[in-house]
Amino acid sequence: MRTAVSGKRTVLTLIVVLTVTVVVSVGVALRTLYQTAIHEQTDLLTDLAESRARMITGVAMSESQRAGGSTNAESLLVPILRLLDGAQFTSSDSVDPGRSMECLLVRSKDNQIVFVISQKGRTITRPSPVPFDTDIAAPARQALLGRSGTMMGRDYRGNQVLAVYRYLPDLKLGLVAKVDMAEIRTPFIKAVLQTSMVAILLVSVSALILLRIGNAMVAGVKRSEQRLRLALRTGHIGAFEVDLKNGQGIWTPEIASLWQVPQDFNGDFSAFCWSRVHPDDVSGLKARFAQLIQTRDEGEMEFRIIRNDSELRWIRWRGQVIQRPGSNTNIAIGVNMDITGQKVAEEQITMLKHSIEVHREGVYWIDTKGIIVYANLAGHEVLGYGPGDLFGEPIEMINPRMTAETLASVWNTLRTKGSFLNESVHQRKDGSEFPVEIMTTHLQFGGREFAAGFARNITDRLNAAAKLQESELRFRSIFEQAGLGAAVIDSEDGHYLRINAKYCEIIGYTEEEILGHSFLELTHPDDLEADLTNLARLRQGQIKTFSLEKRYIHKDGREVWVNLTVSPLWTEGKPVARKMHLALVQDITETKRLKESEARTQRLETAERIAGQIAHDFNNLLGPMMAYPELMRDQLPDGHPVRAYVDDIEAAASKIAEINQQLLTVSRRGHFSQTVLNVNTVISQAVRDLGPLPETLTLQTDLGSDLMNVRGGLAQIHRIILNLLVNARDAVGDRGTISVETRNYYADDTTILFNRVPRGEYVRITVSDTGKGISPEALPRIFEPFFTTKSGHKQRGSGLGLSIVDAVVKDHRGYIDVTTRAGTGTSFIVYLPVTRDQVVDEVVETIPSGTEKVMVIDDDDVQREIMSRLLTSLGYHVTLCESGEMAIEVLESTPHDLLVLDMIMPRGIDGLETYRRALRINGSQRAVIVSGYSESAKVRMAQDMGAGVFVRKPLSKKSIATAVRSELDRKQEPQPVGVPS
Repeated sequence: MRTAVSGKRTVLTLIVVLTVTVVVSVGVALRTLYQTAIHEQTDLLTDLAESRARMITGVAMSESQRAGGSTNAESLLVPILRLLDGAQFTSSDSVDPGRSMECLLVRSKDNQIVFVISQKGRTITRPSPVPFDTDIAAPARQALLGRSGTMMGRDYRGNQVLAVYRYLPDLKLGLVAKVDMAEIRTPFIKAVLQTSMVAILLVSVSALILLRIGNAMVAGVKRSEQRLRLALRTGHIGAFEVDLKNGQGIWTPEIASLWQVPQDFNGDFSAFCWSRVHPDDVSGLKARFAQLIQTRDEGEMEFRIIRNDSELRWIRWRGQVIQRPGSNTNIAIGVNMDITGQKVAEEQITMLKHSIEVHREGVYWIDTKGIIVYANLAGHEVLGYGPGDLFGEPIEMINPRMTAETLASVWNTLRTKGSFLNESVHQRKDGSEFPVEIMTTHLQFGGREFAAGFARNITDRLNAAAKLQESELRFRSIFEQAGLGAAVIDSEDGHYLRINAKYCEIIGYTEEEILGHSFLELTHPDDLEADLTNLARLRQGQIKTFSLEKRYIHKDGREVWVNLTVSPLWTEGKPVARKMHLALVQDITETKRLKESEARTQRLETAERIAGQIAHDFNNLLGPMMAYPELMRDQLPDGHPVRAYVDDIEAAASKIAEINQQLLTVSRRGHFSQTVLNVNTVISQAVRDLGPLPETLTLQTDLGSDLMNVRGGLAQIHRIILNLLVNARDAVGDRGTISVETRNYYADDTTILFNRVPRGEYVRITVSDTGKGISPEALPRIFEPFFTTKSGHKQRGSGLGLSIVDAVVKDHRGYIDVTTRAGTGTSFIVYLPVTRDQVVDEVVETIPSGTEKVMVIDDDDVQREIMSRLLTSLGYHVTLCESGEMAIEVLESTPHDLLVLDMIMPRGIDGLETYRRALRINGSQRAVIVSGYSESAKVRMAQDMGAGVFVRKPLSKKSIATAVRSELDRKQEPQPVGVPS
């Protein structure tokens, strides 16, 4: 076997060595030639690039001298292109052009690589521009970055090229001379193919000669080896031969696989095998070998080995110990067979037989005629028979219900399904019967069919089931008819196991929706701790029951207050096997609401009386304070120092008057005229009056398009909206979201937190914020006058904001509701009755317009769009720029009458720097500054440089129209020479 393999390996080794020698020699030669070709092409491209660069530079200098030095890069392109159109790749260039050699002149424009001209042989083209930051046109990009050199990379077509690139700084142009790498490589690829074919031919001839010489020698040994291997592989048998003196030997792959012999093993094979034999089998195996050495007979042994993976395998050894001819050395020859599967099967059969015999339940085998052919000991004992008494008896002897028809049905079912479970009766030897559960299985053994039945006495189970059913009926009747909500809950994980109809009514879910869910999912988060603490004490036996008030979250999202009583479930005075508890709940939501509403009403009435009295007293005191300052001012000369004090008194009096007006509103003693209003219009004005917001704070509006009108006081409803917006802004701080929504709403006697909305049509206004929410302690008092949760110095107010909102809503026969949750935000919902009357149109004030060219510079897409629409509607010609850099590039070629300039643009140069650069282009450039922030130092610097008015976002049509027109019409003062830097 080894001879055949060795001869074949020798022949293959010679062929491989010859092949490698030829390939390496040819490869080294071709690589040297390839590198030389690359250097030559590089030199050619360099000459071409330098020639074109000198030609273009010369033209540029000539044109510049002719124009008196006043030309720029753009004006020089025309004569350069005219020159290049006439210049070709000719012998005068001292360059062999090649089919793919190309010369490119490129420039950068609008973040693109623009190909001014492409010259290939006698062909002149202009390829399409490509983006500057693409992964193609690498040589052109390097040249436009101000670099010069040589590289291999992808050109504008995406092809791999060898290129020389130069940057022409005076013209801001890039020059590229290139040739396709494919053209350079093609001759060498052909040479490699031709050389390879010759090498293959030489190697093939050499291999044929070597194989013909060794084939006759190897063939015979190989045929013999294949026959032997086939025989051993078919029988899963491994053969071996071992010298017992030195342990050396030979073996087949089957032996190596079975004993896990390493591939490179060349040591003492005999010692290796003995190291694998199971320790308990070593002594017996050695004694048997000693016997075979003495008798020279053939022998057979079974023993265990332990392999590298700690797996135990059973081996059957068959062989003989013989003496090597011409010496006294003993040689062991033979075969090994893996019989592990056989041994495992034998062991499993023995264990199965034992387990069936000692099984506590009856096991019976019957044949197709219904004759008992086997019954275990338990099967005999449970029926009162002795061992072996049932063998050969009909099945009807122990199962009186097994008629011929029933037996036929059993066999039909077994042959169809393979097994089935049913309940029946068994009859004892004394004639008594007892119920059984039988699992019957179809078996085939020894060419025959059998039905194996495992019978279990279920008398105790049926008795227990009957008692449980009776108890269940009693419990179900009480459970379902109870006037309280009742739920059975798993004490370990809190999942609902059963709930009655009243419980479903309280929480709003059906039994199918809630079963399998935990009460934790329905409990209000603020009430979980008390609930879980008491439940833990109940499970530990520290208490027998507990009661508390808590809140559930109804399916519709509202809070439901309940009185909860929890007790463990017991059966006949003992806890049930599964730890469960019974929860009884009574809905007390309406009771608590009425109590809280009554207390709140009393508090508000008291506060309103106090506020009204204070306002009345203020009115008496404010008369002189409001009237005398004006009289005093008329009697004081201009410039008198006392006039400043008078102004302060008048301003303070105005603020006191505003607070007094708020007190009058709270006391519901204010008077207002009612008109037909559209709430959307009032909200839009209130949003504008709220003033600028930080960029980290978002205000969103979702105003119903078909919103019905209401009747009320414009100032009062405006105050409602503005107070709610201010309250939301204070709750959010500098980061978050405020949202305002309006909808038409039909109330069907709807219950809200502090009241009930009667049936009717309303406009519903929702003002929401993502602030920290209102605490449960503060929530009942939020509409009380002078109550405030704002403790910070900058936020602290009079505490009248929400009380004013509440009073105005009541004056308009409306209702207000609030929803809040700690950490997620608050929503105020106002319901105002609708009216079918229509809004009377007001006279629209004339807004100034114009036709000048205006550039809007803002990095926010929405702001650019808003300003574009406003200015376009006013008649102006608008250009939009998203950055200062873009604006400067446009202004270099296209002057504009006015810039509308955003001061804050984080992604590039800001508004101040943009205006500074614009003045370098046009020293009298007009500009209007806009920003979402207050007027800053940068705004004032821009105005010092010549910019006009400052307009704060959000913009209105009137505000932007007025600012633009006033700046365009403003008479400019002479500006100082130079622009601040």
